[in-house]
Amino acid sequence: MIDINITQIDFGTILIILLIIMLIISLLPNLLRSENREKRQPAKIYAVISCLNCDYSETRDYVPGDYVGKILENRRCPKCDSPMYIKGIYAVYQEKTEESLKSR
Repeated sequence: MIDINITQIDFGTILIILLIIMLIISLLPNLLRSENREKRQPAKIYAVISCLNCDYSETRDYVPGDYVGKILENRRCPKCDSPMYIKGIYAVYQEKTEESLKSR
């Protein structure tokens, strides 16, 4: 059996052990805080679609595969029957209500 004396441990090993202990102590508050963090409601994602020829536009639910500038093959403008494209995509987050704040 190997008998290790504290005097046999070199300075580099002690330094590494101290750095690991300091790292654990510094990360501990962040780990504890993340468990208490309120879960965010998923966002509702919308796409703004516009006509290529006139000023008509409307908003619809986002469909996976949508991207800004995409020409929609299956959508035609109700005003001039031209193709429509995706002009923008945005997300709307649900606001916190007073009831959800009181339940905490």
